[in-house]
Amino acid sequence: MEGWISFGPSNGYMVSYTAPHLISIAVIFIACTALLLSRKCFATDRSKKYFRYVFAAFITLQQASIYIWYTVSGEWSPEVTLPLQLCDLSLFLAIAVLLTKRQLLAELLYFWGVGGATQAILTSDIGPYTFPHFVFYQFFISHAVILLACIYMISVEGFRPSKRSVLKTFLITNLYALIIYPINILTKGNYLFLSRKPEGGSLLDLLGPWPWYILSLEAVALLLFTLLYLPFIPGGRKKRKTGVGTGTGAGISA
Repeated sequence: MEGWISFGPSNGYMVSYTAPHLISIAVIFIACTALLLSRKCFATDRSKKYFRYVFAAFITLQQASIYIWYTVSGEWSPEVTLPLQLCDLSLFLAIAVLLTKRQLLAELLYFWGVGGATQAILTSDIGPYTFPHFVFYQFFISHAVILLACIYMISVEGFRPSKRSVLKTFLITNLYALIIYPINILTKGNYLFLSRKPEGGSLLDLLGPWPWYILSLEAVALLLFTLLYLPFIPGGRKKRKTGVGTGTGAGISA
């Protein structure tokens, strides 16, 4: 069992694009593809509701597992383990969207989730834990379910972002960053990577030194949100008539 998974102290930093990392990426890609190809299996409202509730329960349990591990192992720290990163919020949003199908929440999940989870999977910052540590597994599972929730909402429930979704998400993201900044000062943390770049390396390395990379990140975030919206522009009005909501906050039809 120790050869497949361990729960003890740190076992070293993961080296990007070695076999464990590449296999994790491949498994996530296969899972996302399988869900997309099997979208027609959700033929009834009952099957959709059943999947949404079971999937929401799974996300809840897998996220709870890391906090239990932090507590039991003595690794809990307000400097590092508070659920304040965008991917943490995306997990909570995924649960809320699966249960409520609210339009604004689905928009935030789409832009934060696809952009943040993809970047995290490709340039992983797990800390001093690598395969086969429990934290390694939980990291990739938690980011995979964000992408799976987004794919499900788009391909099965017919979610479409509204015309103003890019601007709304950008403004909400900046408002959240303003809230997080004093929390970083109080906890000496690095939530949203506002205090420094990830130690393991990331795309932020291309955006200049601190604090200038934060300004560069503003432009990158706006560009990324815009690019994520582009696939929904052709025929968007027609699609929204049969899908989720129209951006008024009324929510996705049940």
